[in-house]
Amino acid sequence: MAAACAGPASAEGGAAPSRPAFTLDNDTLKGYGINPDLIVSVHLSDGAKRIVIAEHRPGADSLLHVLGEDGRYLFGVPVPSPQLVDFALDGEGRKAFLVGSYGTRFYLADLVERKARLILSSQPDRPGFRALTPVSIVRGAEGPVVYGLFYSDEKTSRDLGFARVNEDGSATNVLSTLEWERKFPRMSNCFPSPDLKAALIVHQAAGSAEPAKAKVKRLVLAKPGAEEKELDSADDFVGASWAPNGLSIVYVRQLGSTRQLLMRLLSWDKPVVLAEGMYFSPKYLADRRLVVSSIEGKTDQALWTMEAPTGPLQRVEVAGKLALYAADPAGQALAAWGPWGLSVFRFRE
Repeated sequence: MAAACAGPASAEGGAAPSRPAFTLDNDTLKGYGINPDLIVSVHLSDGAKRIVIAEHRPGADSLLHVLGEDGRYLFGVPVPSPQLVDFALDGEGRKAFLVGSYGTRFYLADLVERKARLILSSQPDRPGFRALTPVSIVRGAEGPVVYGLFYSDEKTSRDLGFARVNEDGSATNVLSTLEWERKFPRMSNCFPSPDLKAALIVHQAAGSAEPAKAKVKRLVLAKPGAEEKELDSADDFVGASWAPNGLSIVYVRQLGSTRQLLMRLLSWDKPVVLAEGMYFSPKYLADRRLVVSSIEGKTDQALWTMEAPTGPLQRVEVAGKLALYAADPAGQALAAWGPWGLSVFRFRE
């Protein structure tokens, strides 16, 4: 089902146009030398002035394809990665941070000089830092951070958390989650705040004599060295996201066969239900603007944007039934891609 509480708005009534600024179909991508089946990820600079597509080519270097704001091909940058898994792009579109080789190699690409280099290699059998797969790259105030493991000593010293991999090849742990991992052994997800001083944790309750309660999942707000605050409980939580200002969150909870899209100011006692339906993976684009996916029928996927908490859900029209998506750092543009090609949407301010 699509939105139960709100349906699509007209282009005049929402923050984003329902139709893309442009779409590149598969033939266009192939004409650029991009194999749509090998796209790893797509990211945008502020305002989508640059669109960067990462392509992994088995048995060869990976490639970053850089497109202009109108979708024209500009240039490509080879990345010496045996297995590119994801990347992050700065707001100006000048630098890209990349993770390859299943989270054990880290690269920096200069999109001005059009060069990429390996900055850190951490093999599983050596001390150091390595990301956990599937790789989770989070945009922090001072640049991207990666969720992974620190090994100062192969046998005795281990730390778990979000780390920044620096240009000189060193790694700095900026938010340890090891104490939460120990306290919540059934922790299934961790979403750090924008300033990396807190996190949302999803964990499964343990120790209850009642089987039904033992399966309940909790959403808690955690800060290092402080008592955790339970925000909600449900059968499951299908994604969560922090507002860029760190004052509110959006998330999807599942209660039986019902899913709800919710927003909560952290200063409030209760969340606000924004919509009901088969939603998942909500993401804040700006302090109030968000994008969320929904399942329609058995397998079809839809994308929606919203100005929370009072704006209507507005459907984003993509050319296929499945789509991945990413936003620019400023929350001004959205890219959606899938087996059908790639579309870029721009928001009206």
